Amino acid sequence: MGLNDVFSSPYNTSWVDSVTRTAISHQLDLSMSAGTDKARIYLSGSYTDQPSYIINNGYQRYTGRMNFTYNASRKITVGADMSLSYSFNNSLNAPTIWRQAVLKAPNLPVRDANGNYLYAKGTNPYGNDDLNPVADANLNTNQLEMNDGLGNIFVEFKPVSSLTLRSEVGVQLSNSDAYTRRVKRPSGLGNDGIQSNTSNKKYVINNTATFNRSFNRHSINAMIGQSYEHSNENTSGMGGYDFFSDDIRSISAAGRKYVISALRQNWAMVSYFSRLNYEYDRKYLFGVTYRIDGSSRFSQNNRYVGFPSLSAGWRLSEEDFLKDVKWISQLKLRGSVGFSGNNSAASYYGSQGQYILNSDNLSYAGVQILQMAQPDNPNLKWERTRSYDVGLDASLFDRKVDITLDYYERRIKDMILSSAIPLYQGWISQPQNIGDMVNRGAELMVNARLISHKNFKWNTSFNISTNTNKILKLNFGGEEVGLANDAFKYMKVGEPAGQFYLYDWAMVDPSTGNPIWGDGKGGISMVPPASLFAVVPDVNDFRKTYGTALPDFFGGIGQTFTYKNWDLDFFASFAVGSHMINGSLASLLTYSTADANNLSTKILDRWLVPGHETDIPRLVNASITKPQGSASGVTDYTTSRTNSRFLEDASYLRLRTVSISYNMDAQKLKKMTSGVINTMRVFVRATNLLTITSYSGLDPEVSAFGSSAIQSGYDELTMPQNKLIQVGINISL
Repeated sequence: MGLNDVFSSPYNTSWVDSVTRTAISHQLDLSMSAGTDKARIYLSGSYTDQPSYIINNGYQRYTGRMNFTYNASRKITVGADMSLSYSFNNSLNAPTIWRQAVLKAPNLPVRDANGNYLYAKGTNPYGNDDLNPVADANLNTNQLEMNDGLGNIFVEFKPVSSLTLRSEVGVQLSNSDAYTRRVKRPSGLGNDGIQSNTSNKKYVINNTATFNRSFNRHSINAMIGQSYEHSNENTSGMGGYDFFSDDIRSISAAGRKYVISALRQNWAMVSYFSRLNYEYDRKYLFGVTYRIDGSSRFSQNNRYVGFPSLSAGWRLSEEDFLKDVKWISQLKLRGSVGFSGNNSAASYYGSQGQYILNSDNLSYAGVQILQMAQPDNPNLKWERTRSYDVGLDASLFDRKVDITLDYYERRIKDMILSSAIPLYQGWISQPQNIGDMVNRGAELMVNARLISHKNFKWNTSFNISTNTNKILKLNFGGEEVGLANDAFKYMKVGEPAGQFYLYDWAMVDPSTGNPIWGDGKGGISMVPPASLFAVVPDVNDFRKTYGTALPDFFGGIGQTFTYKNWDLDFFASFAVGSHMINGSLASLLTYSTADANNLSTKILDRWLVPGHETDIPRLVNASITKPQGSASGVTDYTTSRTNSRFLEDASYLRLRTVSISYNMDAQKLKKMTSGVINTMRVFVRATNLLTITSYSGLDPEVSAFGSSAIQSGYDELTMPQNKLIQVGINISL
């Protein structure tokens, strides 16, 4: 630190431009149906070719579907459904290539004078001479092939008109092949490959009996049933390195080979359920359901759980006191309370210990070492949710305006998350029931047919929602969840889940150019609080909560205009009150490492002289320092995601889609094509055309670590959504 050297270069390479392109996508959909009084058949197929805007990356998919129904007699109906799909995804490297391109300094060309990809540092002695994003995009491989087949057959028997007995068996066969190959880098790194295969066999058996009868002013619908689901998954993988040539692709040809995994897993669930719905005089509706679910993911003591629910509805518009109110076409009040469960977060063997081959290829006496992937937790149990819903459905002014209003409360008990356990036990994490949480929210949807003339129509739609949550109980000491909290989020009883828990970045001192920090007690300090971890009892005392990443409210508005044969449609979405840690900006303001990455132009606004007011500190400042009382090296605390410097408002208004279409005159079209073509529609559609936001990053909707409340709200040079222009034609024969 302290040096001010100039490293000249004749190059000014835009690495982002070098790895991006304007991609052209294709999609084709075909469908047909036919039938008689006895049999009906439906066939469909589709093809999707969707290149990424990152070069040499893309996605292809083929799908086919068939539905067949046959009425064997007045009492017996049989049928079968089948779907097949194949996909090829070689865009798995795209996020990494995007990040590399943004960070790569422009002082080097893509290729050298001989036309070979250039790996070098240039005149700057710092940097990564193994990095060339264009070479990685074109030479490295990271792809996934998936085959999926789903079949279902059923038989229905109606011994009497009011009773239907149905049995169905479904089978899903899935297979995926993943392949990764990296070419050799100048340092010798790379030159490796990994190949893995995962196959899954899943079958479901359902048996139901449904009773449906109406008499006088009464209507009854009842059902009892049973379901069994079983999944078998086999995974195998091997890796290799030290290939003789970059052109060799087979893992078996590697100089050194090792087994990554050889695993077989099973999971099953059985359910018994019943439902009774009753309606009286088309005014009053009542419903009750009860189901019992048993999951093999839990130990025998916690395997089975019952989930009841109750619902009621009242069609006020059918009452005498509202029948004469002409502007009310329909008015319905409804409510429900019920319980549901979640076991999917518990992995295949959520309550049991799991062992895997050592991930670092360690061996003893020539035998690869087993290590525990997950310690057992026999106390793990179902995550249960109790839900309350109250809603109002209204149709007004001769059904020209439809309004739906909902309020809900969901209390989640025994939330399942992969949470940290003490390292002295020898493991990192395991699935745990970490506590209880409540979600409350309201939703409003309005659809209106504002104008409905012969040649002109105008329809509008609007929706707005809000959701809040609060932690009710935590089953662990402290206020964080360890690995489930790896994004520096905060858990505390009585507070919303997943709050940002950060050190207080106050400002840059105009007189010195050094950062000023809040001390957590209302005062300020020139010492970065995170650097005091070795000299204070709890460095978290300096942190504060800054709310959550989730918006205060969100929604959308749509408009559809029709003039004769023309349609104009657009939809805009919005979110207000969301927050984002702009880790992209933090990365582009990091200059104190040996990586010599590209920097944001904001660095030009750095503090220069006393009295300079700016939010960029001086290059050599007091917060790039060694931690007090620790032997650790120099750390740049100014760009850490644990402080509030890069927390931004991520509210936005986005024009999600705009489309214009023309519908050919049906009579003229039939005459021109001798009745071959019934309808034809030509359209142009734009997606993500415009975004209005104060967020300084590229996309206020990205999420680097996932969309859950705990992990959302981070932009780490995350690939933004693409802008898309579509031109298409719909033909009906």
